[in-house]
Amino acid sequence: MAKQSHTPSRRAMLAGLAAAPAVGLPALAGVGGPLAMADAPTLLSDALAQAIELHKVAMAGLAAAPDDDDAIDRLSDVEFDARLVIAELPVATEGELLQKLRHLYDHEREAWGGNWDASDKFGSVFAALDVHFNGESQQ
Repeated sequence: MAKQSHTPSRRAMLAGLAAAPAVGLPALAGVGGPLAMADAPTLLSDALAQAIELHKVAMAGLAAAPDDDDAIDRLSDVEFDARLVIAELPVATEGELLQKLRHLYDHEREAWGGNWDASDKFGSVFAALDVHFNGESQQ
């Protein structure tokens, strides 16, 4: 019998985090009328906050991984999937977009130790984020 994985798939995490607020919006609109739709940005903010917390838990799990290649591979997949949930989660405002970018930027900067160059793929994006978040380019 094949060993069953208990690692949630990216699709399952996306369905659980990203779709839940979208599913709630029509119900809110039907119950509370137009005022309930004002809650939509809050629901999206909640989903983003939950996705970021999920990613932090996944990063902590990976950091505490035993010295076992299979465990590290599985936990790396979970961390990647959690990060991808954040990247693909729709946001309602530019403030949420900045919150999302800040978390992803900080993660990449820590993961790569700032070892990137403006001539690298997407390097100019990191340079722009450096200036925005830190006041100057770190490169």
